[in-house]
Amino acid sequence: MPKKPVPEGMKTKGRCAYQDFTPKETLFRRIMPNHYIERTGEVDLSGISMPDVSVNRERHDGRREYVLYPHFLDWGVVDLFVGNIPKCILFNGLRHPIKIAHLPEPRNYHHSEIQCYDWHGLHLECKETFPRQIQLRWRRRLKFIYRVTIEPGKFKSQNAES
Repeated sequence: MPKKPVPEGMKTKGRCAYQDFTPKETLFRRIMPNHYIERTGEVDLSGISMPDVSVNRERHDGRREYVLYPHFLDWGVVDLFVGNIPKCILFNGLRHPIKIAHLPEPRNYHHSEIQCYDWHGLHLECKETFPRQIQLRWRRRLKFIYRVTIEPGKFKSQNAES
């Protein structure tokens, strides 16, 4: 699918980050076409890995299709409710807190991340050293909390903001 310019509503335009996330707020994550299992409607969750899961937020007029602009218009989208994301993952008897951070980018105000921290509060951001067991526990939990809202290849750009 051809690249399209980002919609005006995505642009930061001087807006500041807003770190308040309510339990009912929806987060949007794009999924690769080959991670969608059409016959079952499920997603291969290896494509949604920790640490630092990139998502867009709904608050401040965020739209699910915004995660597809400008390069991923043939991908799909899953929704995650903030209230369903675990507050922590237990590993080796220690709690690893999960936090959501709003990290606006100039062309994507709604960009946010689901982040994992160690028991000392240190942000775990290196994929190479991220504990595999935490990754597996994250995916097992994710299996029950996501919902496919745009199937890959089904996004209709004419329905989106131009």
